[in-house]
Amino acid sequence: NQHGGEFAANFNELVRTLDTDRDHVRSHTEWSQKALKWQKRDQDEDLLLRGSELAIAKNWLSEADKNNKQPPATELQKGFIGASGELRDAEEKAETQRRDKELQQERKIRRSAQKLAIISSLALLMVIIAGVWTRWERQRSIRTIETVFLESRYKTSGFLNYLSGFFEIGKNRQKDGKTDIALAYYQKILRDVAELRRQDEKESDKSKKLNTKSLKEMEDLQKKAEKGMLGILQETEIRSLERSLKNKQIGKLNNELDLQTYENRYTDGALKTTYTLLFTPRGAYADANNDGEIYDQEAELLPCDLLKEIEDLWRQYTNENCGFYGDNSISLASKCESLQKTTLTAKISFLNYEYIGNRLKSCNVISFNANIYE
Repeated sequence: NQHGGEFAANFNELVRTLDTDRDHVRSHTEWSQKALKWQKRDQDEDLLLRGSELAIAKNWLSEADKNNKQPPATELQKGFIGASGELRDAEEKAETQRRDKELQQERKIRRSAQKLAIISSLALLMVIIAGVWTRWERQRSIRTIETVFLESRYKTSGFLNYLSGFFEIGKNRQKDGKTDIALAYYQKILRDVAELRRQDEKESDKSKKLNTKSLKEMEDLQKKAEKGMLGILQETEIRSLERSLKNKQIGKLNNELDLQTYENRYTDGALKTTYTLLFTPRGAYADANNDGEIYDQEAELLPCDLLKEIEDLWRQYTNENCGFYGDNSISLASKCESLQKTTLTAKISFLNYEYIGNRLKSCNVISFNANIYE
C-alpha cells in the first residue's frame, strides 16, 4: 500500500508536469505565430499584445526563463512580447499626459470664469457707488463700465479661446463615453457663438467688430461643435427615430397639453423623438427657455446637418411623402397620410412656422419657393 501510494503520487506529478509542458509548447507555438506575423508586417503596432493577453505572455516568458522550459523562448518572441510591453507603457503615459492636459485646461477655464465673476462684482459695485454721485458722474461711470464689458467680450480673442477650451473638454468627455456632458458643452458653444455673432452684427463701431480671423475661428468652432453633437445624436436619438419610422410608430399629439414637459405633448414614436432631437437637452436644445415655442434666435441653434438627417429619414420611410415641407408649403402635405396631410414642421412648431421655415431655407433643406406662411 505504501509503495502504491508513492506510485500514485509520482504518477500524478508526472501528469501535471506533462500538462505543464504541453501548455508551454502550445503557448510557445502561439507566441511564435503572432511574433512572425508581427515581423512580416514590419512590426505593425496593431499586432502587438494588449490587456490580459499581454499579461499572460509576460508570465509565460518569465516562467520559461526561470524554469528552463523546453523549447526555450526565442529572441523573436522576447522582442515581440517586450515591444508589446513598451507600447502599453507608452499608451499609459500618453493617457496620463492627456488627462493632465485636460485637467490643466479645466483649471484655466475655471480661473477665467473667476476673473469674469470678479469683474462683474466690481462693475456692480461701481454702479452702486455711482448712485450717490451727481447725474453726470453717474452716467459717465455707467458708460465706462459698459465699455470695459464690450471690449473684454467682443474686441479681444479671449472669448473665443474660452469657447475653444469648452470644445476640447466636450470632445474628451465624448471620447470617455460621457456623452450627456459632451452634448451640454456643444450646446453651450452653439448658443454663445450665435449670441456673439448677433452682437457683432449690431456693433456700429467698426473698430470694435470682430476681425476676419476671429470670424473664421468662430465659424470653424461652430462647425466642430455641430459635428460633435451630430456624432452623439446619431448613436442615440437619431437611431431611435429611424427605428420608430421603420416600425411605422409615428405617434400623435396628446389631447391634453403637458405644461411641465412639452416633449410629453406627443405619444411615443417618431414625432416625439423628432421634437426631442430639435428642442430638448437630449438634442440640439433649441428651446433653451423651455417655453414650448421657437423664435428666430432659437431657430438659429438648429444644426443644418441635423435638420437634413431628420428630413432624409422621414422621406425614406414614408415613400417620400412626409417631411418638413409639402405642396410648396411648410404646413400642408396632401400625400402625407402619416401626419394627417400636414408637414413635420406644422406638427412640431405649432404657430411659429416663419422662424423654422427660414432656418430650413437657410440650410437648403426646403426649396426657396416654399411658402413659409401657408
